Amino acid sequence: MNDYHITRPDGTQEGPFSEEELKKLYQDRKLPPDSLVWTPGWATWTACKDAFSWYVAPPSPPITATSPPLPVALNNGQEKKTSPFLQNAWLHMAIGVGLIVIFVICINLWPQVRFWRFLILIGAIIIFKGFGYFRKHSMAKGGETQAAPVRSVHAHERHKSSIIAGLLAIFLWPVGAHKFYNGSWGWGIIYIVIIVAAFINPNPLLGVLWISEFILALIQGIWWLANPVAYHRKHNETTPAPMKW
Repeated sequence: MNDYHITRPDGTQEGPFSEEELKKLYQDRKLPPDSLVWTPGWATWTACKDAFSWYVAPPSPPITATSPPLPVALNNGQEKKTSPFLQNAWLHMAIGVGLIVIFVICINLWPQVRFWRFLILIGAIIIFKGFGYFRKHSMAKGGETQAAPVRSVHAHERHKSSIIAGLLAIFLWPVGAHKFYNGSWGWGIIYIVIIVAAFINPNPLLGVLWISEFILALIQGIWWLANPVAYHRKHNETTPAPMKW
């Protein structure tokens, strides 16, 4: 039985070992790669992998895979934060509506007190400020769209403003000014026909249409003022049409 001496990669020498002892060291991962072996009768040191057929580079220890932590946005929504613009918007809307409700109650209980009229004015101002926060939230949410200027589908047309469209819908809805501004002249003509017919012939059905026209225009005007990004995508990035709502 040969006596083997080994030289480890750090230069330390050990031995003698029998071949069975070296094989046991290898199996126990105590015989590092690139170790050299020598036995009396050999002219020089030889790499273990060249000297023994059973020696191969020891396998790497198994790697335990661990799942990466979930991103905050996907962690069941527990860490999802509400936009400060949206919080301020709902707060101002709640305060404004509350002041108007208080005004309605107080004006019915104490109609002789004129001070209550300031409540509706203050409430309206706060509500419009809430619309401003809704607008900021919408613009922040659509930041990618705002980063690149939105161009009209027609080079010769000017960029339509959601503020102008919203104000036209709220204050000039009887003549369909907001519809003509957006290029929906078909709906604009219908608005004019309904308002003219309601004045000429006070029919209850025409009255219902007139009131419905007012409610729809009011809702649409408020929506455009509060959501400029949605307005731009619908009326600046697409082709206008006579009956486009």
